[in-house]
Formats: sequence, structure tokens, C-alpha cells
Amino acid sequence: MPIYLQRTFHLVLNFGLVLSCSMFSNAQTVPENISYTSIYDFLDELANDKVIILNSAIKPYSRQMIALKLAEAAKYPERLNSRQLKEVNFYFREYRIERSHNRNLPGDIDLYRQDDVFSLSLNPLGVNYCDSLFRLQARPIAGYRYYKNGNGHIVHRWEGAEVSGYVGKHWGFYANLRDNYQSSQLVRDSFFTLDQGALYKGDNGPTDFAEMRAGLSYTWDWGNISLEKENIEWGNNYHGANILSGRPPSFALIRLNVHPVRWLDFNYFHGWLVSQVIDSVRTYQHAHGTRKIYRDKYIAANMLTVTPWKYFQVSLGNSVIYSDIGVQPLYLIPFLFFKAVDYSKFANSNDAGQNAQMFFDISSRNIRHLHLYTSFFIDEISFSRFYDKDRNSNYISGKAGARVSNFPLSNIAFTAEYTRTNPMVYQHYIETTSFASNRYTLGHYLRDNSEEMFFSFSFRPLRGLLFQVSYTHARHGNNYVYGIDDAWGRPFMETVTWEEKLTEVCVQYEIIEKGMVFFRSQFSEITGQERRFTPELYWGKTTTIETGINLGW
Repeated sequence: MPIYLQRTFHLVLNFGLVLSCSMFSNAQTVPENISYTSIYDFLDELANDKVIILNSAIKPYSRQMIALKLAEAAKYPERLNSRQLKEVNFYFREYRIERSHNRNLPGDIDLYRQDDVFSLSLNPLGVNYCDSLFRLQARPIAGYRYYKNGNGHIVHRWEGAEVSGYVGKHWGFYANLRDNYQSSQLVRDSFFTLDQGALYKGDNGPTDFAEMRAGLSYTWDWGNISLEKENIEWGNNYHGANILSGRPPSFALIRLNVHPVRWLDFNYFHGWLVSQVIDSVRTYQHAHGTRKIYRDKYIAANMLTVTPWKYFQVSLGNSVIYSDIGVQPLYLIPFLFFKAVDYSKFANSNDAGQNAQMFFDISSRNIRHLHLYTSFFIDEISFSRFYDKDRNSNYISGKAGARVSNFPLSNIAFTAEYTRTNPMVYQHYIETTSFASNRYTLGHYLRDNSEEMFFSFSFRPLRGLLFQVSYTHARHGNNYVYGIDDAWGRPFMETVTWEEKLTEVCVQYEIIEKGMVFFRSQFSEITGQERRFTPELYWGKTTTIETGINLGW
């Protein structure tokens, strides 16, 4: 049998085995993309107030889970203030088909309605359909952003559509497509930015790019499995995760989640990354040029979350980036410790082996209104040389932070977060096994040899209205290259090559579900030797005005 057929057979077999073991399912799963930050922030607020229990280390959440958490919060109106009650009812309109109905709700503006089965509405904007077998939601996507400062201005606009739905009691599906235009590039794999990564057509000047996410899932009582093209974020954070950031362009993956008991949650995925490393053997000439073939690149990752007591969670996990061996059946086993497998399969040879990582995350909401969290990403560590200044290989990224919500006054929140990433983290001297996809790092947006302090104050006086003031101080040090520079004993931040001091004032109002207007003013100073980490619009000392409208995510 040809090798590509063998690989396909293995994937179908593994996917089918899990499905065949789950014929008693009664729910479905469709992810809500991490870009819809308002619902993520609201659920976080409810969890901090001890209204709901939330595993915020693993994102995206499913729309079904969001609907369940909103329904859970609605059971305890005495724990909610008046704004929070309005927020719950507001989001119920967006997640109605997840609650298996299409009834007319307060605030709906229907253009056409056929009983409780079909509706075409202005609020929420789009189409809803719900019967005993099939549920569907379709929404338009559109948006416009305008950036301007003393260095120039940039226009970003986009349009598209999203569809999500459920068939029977087991299956879920979704598709999200948008086409983007930017008058100048704001996102590259080299830029230090939290914005979603993009793959532009062309190198400079006005450009456009498309992004599509989609998936098919099967759910049972205590878990689900899905085939998706999606963004994955792991690790508690309020300003950039340091385990999996979700920033690279979405990639194809098989994702598994099981939740057999209340105190245990297990997540696993196997993903098809984009190496952008030319396979010189398979690349060939054609009539009009060169057919480029990239080397295959994959990721397998798992995370086990244990809740030893209420509101306290400990998550442990590991991952492996691998290439040159096709889809490896070993890495399709969800609960493996991948580094141990790598040692045994490749005779403990770094040149023959793959690139494995470990990580853990701790989250505590035991004190009402207070969220304490920390997460660590361990690329490599040697305890025998841990304190040796000249020979250590402590390739570690650490994050710690706290958020206080609705204390001492309602509707306010304070956040403080610190991230430090040592030299060489996320790198590898074999390019096809680096911790990246499309050359965007999968980890923290500042990459290795960097640190960040982030502080914010937010005020939500009305349903959907947010005022936020934040300050970020980020620094990046020497640009060591693993495999060229000596890997041991590299000092942290010996020379600061890039530094940003940013104060930001933001006002946004979510008028309808997934429809908002916003205004942002940024006062920034970016200095250093390395201009390649920053779009030209933001270089130096600038005051940037950003405004726009967004419909759909």
C-alpha cells in the first residue's frame, strides 16, 4: 500500500474508533473563536465572582459550553448585579440554538419569522433555524478599522460570513470565511504584536489576505472529538498566552476533549503545521517556474486539568513538534509523555529526534473577585546545571498575574501580569521542528529573551459598554540563534535591542451580538536597534488613533 494511503488509513481508523465508542451522546460542540473577546471576558468575570466554575487555561470554549455557563449564571440572579443580568440575557440571544430553541426573545428585531422554526432578523443580524433534527445559524461578517498617527495612516477592512449548526444529537459543524484588505501590512511573523497572524499576498504596499476556519465535531456525554481548522490558546492570561498563543494563522487539527468526572478535564490535539521549509528533493521545475514543496511539519499536544478543590485548577501537559517521518502513530496516542517516546524511538539522538516541550498552569479563584494564575512553558531544563551561570540551559517562559473583578466597587476590574521568557525558548536548530507555524511562533508574542509588564483598569457602567486604560512595558534582548550561537549560559536581557512603553485608552460598545463600535488612543514609545519587530506606523514616539466598527468574528 502506498505510504500516503497508509497515513490516511491510520487517521480514519483512529478517528472512527473514537466515534464508534460514543453512540450515547446527547450534545454537540462548535468552538467560539478566541477573537470574540467580550464573551470570554464576561465568562471570566462570572468565574472570578464565583458564579460559575471555568477552566480558562484551555481555549477556545465551545458555544455549547458558553450557553450552559450562561444558563448556570441565570439560575443565581441574586449573585449578579443589574448589568450582569442584562449581559446574560443579551448573550442568550446569540446562543439560542445551543439551547435548542429559536423563540422570539426580548430585544429581537425580526424581519420575518415562521413560528419558532425560522427567523430572519436585524437583531441578532442573520438567520436562525431550529427544528427537532437540525439547527442552523448564519451571520454576515464585515468590519472597518482606521489607524492614524504622525507616521501615516492605515485602512483595514474585511467582509465574509459565518455558519454554525447541529445535526441530530451528536454532530456539530461550522465555517467562517473572511476576506481582508490592508493599505499597509500591520502583522508579520517578525512583528511583536498580539494581532492575529496573517498570510499576505505580496510583500509591501496595499495587500489583501483571506482567512477561513471550519470544523466538524462529534460529541458524547463526557467528551467530544473534532476535525477543525482553528486557533488554539493554552495558558491563563489577560495579555498573551505563553504556552500556545493562538496568534499564528489557523491550522488543521484533530482535537479531543474528555471530561469523565467533575474534577478532571483532558485535552489533546494533533495538528498539521506549515513549515515553509523547502523540500529540495521534491521541489521541481515546471513550464512557468518552480513548483515549491514544503517539508511536512506536525504538532501533538495534551493538557490534563485537575480540580483538587472547588475554584482551584492545576493543568499539566506536554507537546512535540515533529517532521520528516509522516504522521506518526505514536503521537496519535493522546495521553503520551512525548519526550520519553522521542528518546526511545530515535535512540536519544537530537539530530534524529524531534522537539518536545512541557508546561503547567495553575489557576485559583478561591477568593471571591480575585483570580490568581501562573503558567510555565519548559523547552529545556537541566537541574544539575540550573544555577551554573556559564552552562545552564534554562529554556523557560514564565507568567504570573492577578485580576480583581467587581471589588471594591461593582463593574470595575484591575489586572497585573508579568511575563519573562529566557533566551532560546521556542527555538530549535532544526528549522522543521521549531515551535512555529508559517514562521509565527506558537508561544508568546515577544518570543525568547524578553519580558513584559502589563497593567489595566476597566470600567463597565452599562451592558456592552467598556472603558479601559492599560499600560504595557515590553523589552526584548539579544537575538540569539539556536544552532549558531552557543546554547548554554546565555544571559537574560544582556542588551536591550527593542523596547516599548505603551499607554492605551479604549472605549467600545457592543450594540448587537458580535456587533460593536470602538475607539482606541495609543501613546507609545518604541526604541532600540531592531526596527524589524515593529510596523513602520508605530516606530518611535507616536500618538495613534484607532477607530472602527466590527460585525461578526
